[in-house]
Formats: sequence, C-alpha cells, structure tokens
Amino acid sequence: MKSIFNIGVFAALLVSLFSLPVYAADSVEAKCGVPAKDPYILSAHFHKCWAEGNVEGLGAYYDENSVFISEQGKKRVRITGVDNILKQLRIYVKLSADTNSTLANPYKVVEVNEAGDMALVTAAWVIRNADGSQVLREAVATEVYVKTKKGNWVYAIDDPFHPLLVHREHLLSFAQN
Repeated sequence: MKSIFNIGVFAALLVSLFSLPVYAADSVEAKCGVPAKDPYILSAHFHKCWAEGNVEGLGAYYDENSVFISEQGKKRVRITGVDNILKQLRIYVKLSADTNSTLANPYKVVEVNEAGDMALVTAAWVIRNADGSQVLREAVATEVYVKTKKGNWVYAIDDPFHPLLVHREHLLSFAQN
C-alpha cells in the first residue's frame, strides 16, 4: 500500500511554520518613549509605556495627524491630535490602575503588512484582573503606522477595538440570515 504521506512535504511545512515571525511585545527590548525605528517594535514600545503607566511616553507614537478610535459606551469616537489622544489614554491608564487590572503580556502582533512608509498591523490584546485569573476585556486592534520624515514610525490610525472583530457574533448572525 502506497502512503500518501510525503516526509519531504511534511518537513517543509514544519520548517515554514516554525520560521514564521513572532511579533510579541516581549520578544524585543521595549523602551518607553523611544522612537520606533521600524514598525515591528512600535507596539512593543507602546505597551512598555502602558505597563509603566507612562502616558507622556506614549506621545512619542502619535503625531498631530494621528487618529485614535475610542469606545465610549457603545459609541465609537474619533479622536485626533497628540494632546487629545493622550487625554483619552490617561483615562484608560487610570481606569486600568483603578481596577487593578493589567494589559496581559505579551500583546500579540498577529500580522504586519508593510508597504513603503506605511504598515497595516493586526494585534490581539487582553486585559486581565490583577492576579490574571479573569479576562476583563479582549479585542483585536487594527493599526495603521506611518513613517515620519525623521524615520520614526507613529500611529496614523489606532483602533484598539476593531468593530468587525469585537462584534463578530453579531456579524455572524447577520450573515446566517
């Protein structure tokens, strides 16, 4: 009996799976407030600042053209400009401290699609209670980074609560009707 299992194909598949890049925030040396010189490290730097509660350091990753999509109740609100974005992030960081919750490490960058001076990034994140036993919030973020004239990567669009993925149950039920 001839086997349909081909060891060469299996080995090639294993090699390709294990050579996929990992973009976990803890796989690089993250430094809060340090400009991101490539798109793969921007989220790592961002989450280092978040973990430290350093909102001012987060300012290094936005510019005046940046857009942050905030959730306020059931509304999605567009916030523009560094000062306004940092004002909203202060609320989130304070809420995290007040509830004794933590952004679980690592923040997982699932995919980075770079095209010249732009990158489309998909990332998954989880906020847990202090002892890590309970998930308080989880979502998939959609982020667009741009390279500045100084060569630093910043958020063009930061959408930490992507509606397509956050509300997938609703969309799946809609698609079935």
